[in-house]
Amino acid sequence: MNKEETINKMKKGCLIIGIICCLIAAFLCLCSFCTYLEFRSQVRISTDSPLTSIPDYIDQFVHMLNALTEIISAIVMIIAAIMFFYISKTGIPFTSKTMNMVRAIAVTHFLKAVVPFLIPVIIVGYHSEFIPWLITSSPLYLLMGLLFFFMSYIVKYGAQLQQESDETL
Repeated sequence: MNKEETINKMKKGCLIIGIICCLIAAFLCLCSFCTYLEFRSQVRISTDSPLTSIPDYIDQFVHMLNALTEIISAIVMIIAAIMFFYISKTGIPFTSKTMNMVRAIAVTHFLKAVVPFLIPVIIVGYHSEFIPWLITSSPLYLLMGLLFFFMSYIVKYGAQLQQESDETL
């Protein structure tokens, strides 16, 4: 397979992956909206039954946290779609723009690890009941953030090699 065929296959593949990322982002937005509606249906608006216990808060915050996590995941998919569409258009995967998009994905994963836990702590204060949710979700998102952050260095190195190759020619 020659270089031109490889580039064309990469462009076509990136276009397909970009479309898939857009579809996933739309699905996650829909899921987030449905989760939000479920959250709103469980909120007790009446003053006759105020939220007095932490379990009441936890039940309601779990829906809000899930919706927030789905929104952040949709943002990741949108950034990925933009990146794949850019690669599909240019045919060059190793650029500083691609590196910045991979870093943006890393940052959103770090946010996904921290923000959903901080919101209930800010609203109702720290309670040990929030720890199981943090332990089960945050390490995975932190690890994924680190993975994408270090992948950005690989893309940066590839961009430097691409630039050296272009300058040599």
